[in-house]
Amino acid sequence: MLDNASKAIPEKYDFESRLNRSGRAIGAGDMVNAMLNYGYALLEAECPRAINSVGPDPHVGFLHEMSPSKNSLAYDLQEPFRFLVDFAVLNLIETNGIDKKDFIRTENYSLRLRPSGAKKLTEEINWWFNKPL
Repeated sequence: MLDNASKAIPEKYDFESRLNRSGRAIGAGDMVNAMLNYGYALLEAECPRAINSVGPDPHVGFLHEMSPSKNSLAYDLQEPFRFLVDFAVLNLIETNGIDKKDFIRTENYSLRLRPSGAKKLTEEINWWFNKPL
């Protein structure tokens, strides 16, 4: 969704794309990708819990390649909910709810959320997941 939105995101976020030239997701070199990476990691962490509460094997997926080292079903389960993370990130951008001070550049030049930014994003994602219909 966000790859088509690069023109709508203000320049101060330095966002160009979610994908590199090979069509794969890239690391966080900008604020938008840092927020998406963190949000998708939160989503990924919740899926095995949901699967384990009902009992199926989390390694047996339908959409993602199966491997003993991957929770393929967990990856499958998060796909229908990624848009909520996207909405949370876009809403933080549109409302100026997050800012450069909420990020830190690592030694390998990746961008990561500071605790203040992680808290803002987590609260926003929680709001979208619990939003009344």
